[in-house]
Amino acid sequence: MLHSNEYFQTMILIVKSAFHFFLTAALACLLAACGQKGPLFLPGKPAQPAPVLPAPPTVPVLPSTSQ
Repeated sequence: MLHSNEYFQTMILIVKSAFHFFLTAALACLLAACGQKGPLFLPGKPAQPAPVLPAPPTVPVLPSTSQ
């Protein structure tokens, strides 16, 4: 069995290791979030597309009969 002094030293080492792990993970998350470019905003509603007008009716062109 570990002596009480060894036990506390081991526990301190485990706690320090866990603290450093979570600190490093939090720092990595903060740095990863810095990649966002431009202003942070919620996109608005898309603009209404212009209405499509039907093409005007075409008049068939008849061949000329006069020569």
